[in-house]
Amino acid sequence: MADAVLSRGVDMVIGDRLSSTYFHENKRPFHNFGNLAVRALINFIFSSNIQDVMTGCRAMSYLL
Repeated sequence: MADAVLSRGVDMVIGDRLSSTYFHENKRPFHNFGNLAVRALINFIFSSNIQDVMTGCRAMSYLL
């Protein structure tokens, strides 16, 4: 993530913890449903394609 910000000149990178085994390991069905519903709503409102909107993994550039 840091490489993308430092070397490739992007402003922000958002980590994705859901594309691996998260939904199979997480045994809380309503939690999974909530994640899917919130992700769909946010992506719809902002016309985006963020896979994990609730991740805490973010890297941002420092602008003066």
